[in-house]
Amino acid sequence: MQIRFSVVLLLLLVVAVVPAAAKTTTFHLDEVYSIAPDGTLFIYTSDADVLIAGSDRDDVHVVVDYVSTISGVGLKVDENPFEVEVLEEDGDLRIRELESNRVYMGLFVSSRTDYTVTIEAPSSVKLKVIGEDDDYMIHGFRNGIRLRMEDGRAKLRDMSGDSFEFELEDGTIEMSGGAGLLDVSVEDGDFYVDDAAFTSATGDVEDGDLHIETTLADDGEYRFRAEDGDITLNVLDGGGEFSVYYEDGGARATRDFVQVEEDENFALFRLKEGTARVRFRVEDGRISLRAK
Repeated sequence: MQIRFSVVLLLLLVVAVVPAAAKTTTFHLDEVYSIAPDGTLFIYTSDADVLIAGSDRDDVHVVVDYVSTISGVGLKVDENPFEVEVLEEDGDLRIRELESNRVYMGLFVSSRTDYTVTIEAPSSVKLKVIGEDDDYMIHGFRNGIRLRMEDGRAKLRDMSGDSFEFELEDGTIEMSGGAGLLDVSVEDGDFYVDDAAFTSATGDVEDGDLHIETTLADDGEYRFRAEDGDITLNVLDGGGEFSVYYEDGGARATRDFVQVEEDENFALFRLKEGTARVRFRVEDGRISLRAK
């Protein structure tokens, strides 16, 4: 007991005698870069607040602001400096956060980071975005998007194009609009899309949820798979045949759908006179079919 008391007293004396230290790292970028009208804009970030806006400009305006403050008693920081690299390549543009490593030593170490990325680019370019724990606001593009993220949140609006690809682990993606191909893969996150017009779709979800509102194209192929997650499909227009294969899960549909067949592990529905083919395979999740 005496030894423990002595250690605590020594720590208190150290805190009282050694002054607190702080280290602040800053980075600022505000530049304009060239890109081809049909070029690809690649964006790689981590734990940032990112705004990507499409407009009628013919170049790309990039603004990055980063401020990180580390404070603590007896603080020692060993780090590589924070940096964002921008490269113009054959009509494309790559914006990439370079890897930085930090090692903190001291007592009562705390940190605060403010990191924002603002990008305005031609609405005609293709987007390929990779992030970790970022929060995205993306709008105004008409050539589709490929977005891969671990955690965080993404909101997309006023989007068009013929290909939309998403890969998500634990976060949330919300999109308004979209057409052509949809390809989405979700682990524990949630994916929402409304007011879309996909002509084909592939969806795969483990423990998360898919909520998809779209028109159905005649002869379109739509295939979805879920383990423990749930899938909701809201049909805005069109129709066809809906096959649901399940183990411990199930399926339900609004009165707009006609149930043609049902047994222990299978259900078949029809909607209107359309010729779309929609297939679901689910283990423990549930399928919900709706129509407007």
